[in-house]
Amino acid sequence: MTTPVEARVRLDDHALELNTLSRALAEVQRQLEPVEVDYQTFVDDYEVGLYLKSEEDGGRRLPAQAMQLKLARREMAPELLGRRDGLIRKRDRISKRIDDLTRICRAEISVLSALKTEVEATA
Repeated sequence: MTTPVEARVRLDDHALELNTLSRALAEVQRQLEPVEVDYQTFVDDYEVGLYLKSEEDGGRRLPAQAMQLKLARREMAPELLGRRDGLIRKRDRISKRIDDLTRICRAEISVLSALKTEVEATA
C-alpha cells in the first residue's frame, strides 16, 4: 500500500523529469528545423532533376513517389541523412518517454484521489 506522501514524491519526480524532457524536446526540434529544410530542399531538387531528365528522354515515366524518395536518400550526403534521421529518432524517443510519463502521472493522480477519498470516508 502506498501513502499519500510517497505518491506525491513520485509525482513530483515525474514532473521534474517531464520538465527536463520537454526542454530536451524543444532543443531537438530547434536542431532539427534547419536540417529538415536542407533535407527537403535536396529531395525537392532531386525530384525536379528526375522530371527534367524524363523530359530530355522523351517523356519517359517517372518512378513512383516512394521510389523517388528512396533514390534521393541514396544520393544524399551521409552526414545530412544521418543527422536528420538521428534527430528524428531522438525526438521520437523523447516524445515516447513524455507520453509514458504522462500516463504514469495520471495513475499517480488517481492513486492520490483514491487515498483522499479513503481518508475522507474514514474521518
